[in-house]
Amino acid sequence: MTPPSPERGSLAQSPAAAAFAAAATRGYLNTASVGLPPDAAVEAGRRALVEWQEAPDWLAWEAVGEECRGAFATLVGAASSDVALVGAAHVAAGMLAAALPEAPRTGANVVALRDEHQSALWPFLALEARGYELRLVGRDELVAAVDDRTALVALSLVQSADGALIDLAAIDGHDALVYVDGTQAVGVVDVPLERIDVLAVSAYKWLHCPRGIAFMVVPERRRRSLDPVLASWKAAPEPWGDPYGPPRALTDDARRFDLSLPWLLAPAAVASLKLLAEIGIGRVGEHCRGLAATCAEALDLAPTGTSILSVPGADGDRVRAAGLRCSVRGGQVRFAFGVYNDLEDVEAAVAGVR
Repeated sequence: MTPPSPERGSLAQSPAAAAFAAAATRGYLNTASVGLPPDAAVEAGRRALVEWQEAPDWLAWEAVGEECRGAFATLVGAASSDVALVGAAHVAAGMLAAALPEAPRTGANVVALRDEHQSALWPFLALEARGYELRLVGRDELVAAVDDRTALVALSLVQSADGALIDLAAIDGHDALVYVDGTQAVGVVDVPLERIDVLAVSAYKWLHCPRGIAFMVVPERRRRSLDPVLASWKAAPEPWGDPYGPPRALTDDARRFDLSLPWLLAPAAVASLKLLAEIGIGRVGEHCRGLAATCAEALDLAPTGTSILSVPGADGDRVRAAGLRCSVRGGQVRFAFGVYNDLEDVEAAVAGVR
């Protein structure tokens, strides 16, 4: 393959090489499915299990959950008060779908992508029974499908199958609520929060947290219009007080949407989030996108502008036989370059395809 240009020289080494078990990361090009944990997260998870056995302190674990909230908020440029702790992105989608009222008028519609990942699509299909017209469209039809009667646009910012990046600016100019699944985006590309009404992120991919940790960003301008249909004791203004009986009111911040925190996962999650902050989330994204772009150039493919590259015509069995761990999506091999990968992994990917 063509040697990297000078501006890509930093791709020769991962900015997080010392933080991950090298034997596990070499040839691992599947972060879009599961992100590997840094060593610090593994150790934090082990300590949590020991604490559970010997001296569980759930209040201490809740405090770690608050650290997770704050660390994620910093990574995406949101206020901590706008971030809810949820179990998965599709749970956030389900809460949003359940919170929407009956269709307010004839022709009210919901726009989503036809080939969207099911977790970002299926929760909204139930809205058809509540009077909404469902418009499932191709990517090139998205802009034309949104009109003055669109109540909701729901999509993934980075498409899971092939890494395509959706231009949210193209759907500006309407009053529709914009729901974005940022699971494949946060940690890789800039996320335009100013164009998003509800952002959901499962953190077990590009944020390298355990599965079961996820975040939902609901800015103040939208919180009052969405009922917290799964509100728990965490939704009280003073959740550490008496947890019995109805609250006088719900908290004004995004904790009104919190679900129960998976206590044993939080310590590992905060270790991963802190590592990304130490490296710099911008540097992480630049590294991952650079590797994908370098691979695309070597294979004469158009870069996606993300960390995911789909390779048409590649033989998945052959690629895996070459020692690469990757996925096949839509009949195409999908390479997903993470913070622990480097140019040696790109070279292996190119050789595995050819």
